[in-house]
Amino acid sequence: MMFESLFDIVKEFFLKADVRDIYTHMAFEFRVQGEPSGVFYLEIKEGQIRIEPYEYHDRDALLT
Repeated sequence: MMFESLFDIVKEFFLKADVRDIYTHMAFEFRVQGEPSGVFYLEIKEGQIRIEPYEYHDRDALLT
C-alpha cells in the first residue's frame, strides 16, 4: 500500500468526526513509520477539521 492510499483512508475516517462544538485550536502531527511511511496533520479549529499530508510545525502533539 502506498502512503497516499493510507492517507486517503485515514482522512475519510477522521472527516466523519463531529467537531462542530470544538472551537479551541488543536493540531496533531502523525508520522507513520514502516511501509508505507509519511507524515500528515490533523487540525481542529472553529468547529472544523482539516487533514493534510504535510508536517505541522506549530502542533500540540506529535504521534509516531
